[in-house]
Amino acid sequence: LKVNTTLSKLILYKSFINDEAVKLIASVLENNTGIKELELYQNGLSENGTMIIGKALGLSSSINYVGIYKNKIGFRGMVSITDSVVKNSNITALNLNKNNVGVEGAFA
Repeated sequence: LKVNTTLSKLILYKSFINDEAVKLIASVLENNTGIKELELYQNGLSENGTMIIGKALGLSSSINYVGIYKNKIGFRGMVSITDSVVKNSNITALNLNKNNVGVEGAFA
């Protein structure tokens, strides 16, 4: 996937991704110029895993839509994702629905 430029969407639904798998996905996002949309739906992403994804999104040159919903991203994960949106002007749409980030996360 790192060198595949024809794939435009990466959708992982109920794949229950652990932090090691997240590192691989992050590596792909940092290097792949074809993926425009990332959806990680109901995967049980941890706060640490979300922070790894957030860092990669900040470095990605192609992602314009991010959907990370029904996970366990936590406050620090929410901060990491929102920071990546600030750093990466290519991201124009973001869905962080149903992640139980609390009041602090809502204001991140």
